[in-house]
Amino acid sequence: MVALGVIIVSTPPPPSHVSKTCASLLTKQLLRPEGLLGLCEAVFGGESDDVDLEKLEHFARTLIIVPSRMAPSVSK
Repeated sequence: MVALGVIIVSTPPPPSHVSKTCASLLTKQLLRPEGLLGLCEAVFGGESDDVDLEKLEHFARTLIIVPSRMAPSVSK
């Protein structure tokens, strides 16, 4: 997960097909069992006390993005 994220945000930006492939692979990782736990470990590592606000914002942005091939659903 970390390597894919680094590729997506690298400067200069990668070609669009590379970004799309990385995003697709990240989505598949998140949808797997324990995918969110893997994201937490990738973003926060072993930190348990003082978590950087930037890391929390990154985590939140990742969770609220709906994958392009999925329709957003409203839970009732």
